Amino acid sequence: MSLEQQLTEAIASQNALTQMVANKMGSLDARINGFVDRWGVDGYTVLEVGRGKPYATIADAWYALSGKAIKSDILIKVADGDYASNQIWLSHQPFGSRIRIEGNLTNPQNCILRMTPATDRYSHGVVLERQYLAGFSGFTIVGTQTADHWTHRGLFLGRHSDLYCMPGTLRFEQCGVEVASESFLDAKELRINDCRGNAVTAHSSGTALVEKAVITGPSHTAQYTRPDGSIAIPHGMYASGGAHLWCGRSRISNVRNGAFSDLQAYVLCSDLVVDTADIAFLANVNGVLHAWSQADAAECTKAINVRVGYQAWAGGVMYALGSAVQNAAHGYYASENGFIHAGSSRCINVSSMGYNSINGSQINAGDTGNRFVNTPNRYNLPAYTLGASNAFIYY
Repeated sequence: MSLEQQLTEAIASQNALTQMVANKMGSLDARINGFVDRWGVDGYTVLEVGRGKPYATIADAWYALSGKAIKSDILIKVADGDYASNQIWLSHQPFGSRIRIEGNLTNPQNCILRMTPATDRYSHGVVLERQYLAGFSGFTIVGTQTADHWTHRGLFLGRHSDLYCMPGTLRFEQCGVEVASESFLDAKELRINDCRGNAVTAHSSGTALVEKAVITGPSHTAQYTRPDGSIAIPHGMYASGGAHLWCGRSRISNVRNGAFSDLQAYVLCSDLVVDTADIAFLANVNGVLHAWSQADAAECTKAINVRVGYQAWAGGVMYALGSAVQNAAHGYYASENGFIHAGSSRCINVSSMGYNSINGSQINAGDTGNRFVNTPNRYNLPAYTLGASNAFIYY
């Protein structure tokens, strides 16, 4: 065989080997791509939910991502409509920081998540358990709170969950928000209407940032019966058990208690206005509530049309500098070792007592002497004088 023939055969053999390797690589690429399709998401992806869309419900789209390695952001986009369910359970997704769930950001009332009762006559809303989620926005969550069907809450975060909501894009009807167990919620400008229990609750070291909320309760005197016969009472913002609740510049009306800190919780509610309530601001059992404002400011922390404006009880601590109370029986009331700092505060149309300290409590009412309007009984004790069972008022 000539040298030329040998070279020709060697080249042909090399070409055949190259083609075989190329075929193998193509097969391997196809297998890898198939694996990625089944077990991963690579590239920005939109999962559409709604009538005529690939997914009928939020839960269907959410669990379609189970077990996949998510390398890029994902949007679960929910079309306008009315979606009924007993609860929407979002959990077991380690890549939740890449997932956003959005309805109608401009008109949340057009994208309704409606809660329906189970056999026990309860429903549970949107539930996050041990789950980080990049966003949940653009919805109106509609519950029912009657003796025949009770929605526990519209949105619940538990067990170290973390959620951000775009401001002004979440609304609630006859249900509220609960943040528990060291979870974190950032949801400003909420709208909560006709909630017959706590509109916003943070407890068990949970943290809720809900500034500029508008909460309109059904009644400040009513109570309601749940299916199990227990009683529910409408309240506004409630924090307990070491929780933190930021709700400044909010508006609360028609509830039993407006802003309430209990059991070593912390509530920051500067420039919050409570209109029509039994007690507007309450620090209870070592709870701390900060409700200060700029003195004499038109937009300040204010209690209007209430029985008690500001109350600290059983070791509760309240800072209400520059605040105001208008149309009330009692302005500032401290009892059972409570403490209120109410310097430069105002009492307007307070019928019973402006500043009342009893049973080992203290009120700092400095710079208030010239700020009364139509309040005949200003202080229950002389300044700097122990009385009313070791109580004290400074003014």
